[in-house]
Amino acid sequence: MKKLFIGLVIIVIALIIVTQYFKARSYKVEVDDKGYYILNEMYEHVKNSKAGDELEIRLHTALDDGIITQAEYTYLTDSELPSMAVQASDKEYKEAKLKILKEFKKVS
Repeated sequence: MKKLFIGLVIIVIALIIVTQYFKARSYKVEVDDKGYYILNEMYEHVKNSKAGDELEIRLHTALDDGIITQAEYTYLTDSELPSMAVQASDKEYKEAKLKILKEFKKVS
């Protein structure tokens, strides 16, 4: 019984380590165009307010490296992935991405 318990503990620890590895790895990946679209919609909704000023600073910071990663997206939106409820065309997603990059990306 004791060996079974120890085996289960080892399996749980291994699963936690693997989950954290893949989660950290996925955070280095750029968010998709839909994510940029959602960020653009968020910014357009609040841009003339104090919340808009704060979001603007966060977007400038997130785009220091030229992209918004999944980790930065989570920080900006308080959600892991772009919402499935948001529906727009691929063209609209790409236009929103370009708008965000043009407005907030630092030019070297």
